[in-house]
Amino acid sequence: MSKKKEKARKKSEEHKRLAAARAAVEAGEFVSVEDFIEAEKAELKAADAPEKKDKPAKKKSANKAVAKHAGRPEKPSLVARLKGYLKGVVTELKRVVWPTRKEVLNSTVIVLVTLVFFGIFAFIVDWLATGLMDILIGLAAK
Repeated sequence: MSKKKEKARKKSEEHKRLAAARAAVEAGEFVSVEDFIEAEKAELKAADAPEKKDKPAKKKSANKAVAKHAGRPEKPSLVARLKGYLKGVVTELKRVVWPTRKEVLNSTVIVLVTLVFFGIFAFIVDWLATGLMDILIGLAAK
C-alpha cells in the first residue's frame, strides 16, 4: 500500500474514532472525548495481548451480525439516548440570545406594514388586470 493511501486510511480511522467518541459523550456514557479514547486504547491493548495457549481455539460465530459488530461499543439504551438529547437541547437553549421586547415589537411592526403594503399592491394589480381584461373582451365582442 502506498504511503498516501496508508496516511488517508489512518486519517479516516481517526475521524471514525472521534465521531464515535463524540456520540458516546453525547449519550452520557463518558465525561469527555479523552475518556473515551483512553477506554478505547485500553480495549485495544487487551485485544492485542497474547492469549493463553491452553485455551481452545474459538469457533467462528454462526451469527454474522454479532461478528460484524464485535469491536464496536454497545449502543446506549433509548432512555440514555433521550436523556443525552434533552441535555443537549437545554444546553443549546442556554446559548440562544433571545431578542428584547423592543426588538420583537419593532420586527412585528415591520412585518405588519409589509403585509399591508403587499396586500394593497396585489389588490391594485388585480383591479388593473381585471379592468384590462374587461376592455379586451369588450373589443373582441364588437
